[in-house]
Amino acid sequence: MQGTIGRLLAHYADVRTSIDQLESACDDAELDRLLVVEDDLNEQILSFRCQTLDDVRMKAAHVDRVYADRLSGETAQRVMQSLIS
Repeated sequence: MQGTIGRLLAHYADVRTSIDQLESACDDAELDRLLVVEDDLNEQILSFRCQTLDDVRMKAAHVDRVYADRLSGETAQRVMQSLIS
């Protein structure tokens, strides 16, 4: 499961692009499938054990991009701090 976080993030970006394109289309079944894939990838990214500082930076950037608008200030600080430790 470990692999590299870069590969997970690239796959996430591809899925997110497909979701954005399908949101205006009428293919609800494919959109639903991609949303499940997106959720699975987010879980894999969040549970990824960082081995390098670059891993931490990429993971932190992803968390900020995906979750920043959903996290309050204190909660966001705790999430970011957990990435560092």
